[in-house]
Amino acid sequence: MPLMPDTPGPLSFLALIPDYDADPAAARALMGHVRQQADARRTDTRGIDSHGDDTQRIYVPEVKGSNISAHVVFACPPSARAAALADAQAAGLDHAWFIPTPSVPLQTQQYVDLFASALQSDALAGLLSSALMLVDAQADNEAFAGALAARVGATPLGRCTELEFDAQGALRATRSAYGNRLSVTVSSSGAMIAALRAKSLPTAKSAAITAVAAVAMEAGAGAGAGAGAGAAGAARPDSTTVHTLDDVPPPRAALSCTSLPRNELHAGLDGARIVISGGRGMGNDQAFPMLYDIAARLGGAVGASLPAVDAGWAPVTRQVGISGKYVSPDTYLAIGISGTPQHLAGIDPHTRIVAVNKDPEANIFNVAQAGVVADWQALLPALLRALEQSRNS
Repeated sequence: MPLMPDTPGPLSFLALIPDYDADPAAARALMGHVRQQADARRTDTRGIDSHGDDTQRIYVPEVKGSNISAHVVFACPPSARAAALADAQAAGLDHAWFIPTPSVPLQTQQYVDLFASALQSDALAGLLSSALMLVDAQADNEAFAGALAARVGATPLGRCTELEFDAQGALRATRSAYGNRLSVTVSSSGAMIAALRAKSLPTAKSAAITAVAAVAMEAGAGAGAGAGAGAAGAARPDSTTVHTLDDVPPPRAALSCTSLPRNELHAGLDGARIVISGGRGMGNDQAFPMLYDIAARLGGAVGASLPAVDAGWAPVTRQVGISGKYVSPDTYLAIGISGTPQHLAGIDPHTRIVAVNKDPEANIFNVAQAGVVADWQALLPALLRALEQSRNS
């Protein structure tokens, strides 16, 4: 069915997932966002925020008599197709498009080639002119989105914190700038690509939050949870139309890459989905080896506050804050960190913060989703043991 040219705003909402196997949970959350937006565009629902404070707010005016549709475009090997399709059906998407790929993950520029060809093919070209395309906000996907926007003539919106449609259907996208010191709102229409923090559903708490809460309860420490979880929505009927894009031409050849040895043994902060940071409240550097062990078990990276770096407990490359690095993990575990504005300026506002501090009045508890009032010397060894037991079970 052709799109109505006189209907303002996007009529097609597309989740673009270049590597489903890399993070299936993020893919599921992104598909849920797309379904919500398409539903809201149909029904004049305002303030979609069923995921609590972690979800971007989306405001839309009513659009009547138009063909609003929710899609997902996957690039994945045949072995991942069944799981990907099940997730698309559970999200209630109208269409799932599959671009076949080899079993080995491709490079970012290769995914750009595949998606550009797919979106400009006869099958999808009719959707492109009025499409809002979304990717999960992480480093590789954001590079992918920017390059893809240039290839297909879409507006690149970057990493957005809020999407709002005005009465004429034009999109107003809000994003952070200058290290989260400023918010910028831009208006756009036509084909657009935005990156969103596609969080897991509230019932699927992160491993860090679950582990800390379990250890705190067992130890009898004071623990509290912040803005919280609602029940996940029920699965929708199996009504997703499936398309396989077999005619997409192969991408360019992969670039030749040489792996270079790292100067340090531990994972870096850039792109980490979990960050465990230590601060002045730890009193000395004895906790940092334990932080590295916990980070390794959670697949995360270690950070530090400015006072901890100044004290020589951690290298400056680990510093998080206004004079250090800006991080945007899913979960930020703050150990002995008071929560000064200078430190919080280095943490993405949509990151879930889990705080451990022996001072119940510490400012970090005002911004944390979960908090434990305890001394790190009592909590961290127990947390490390719990993670070790979980890995061995």
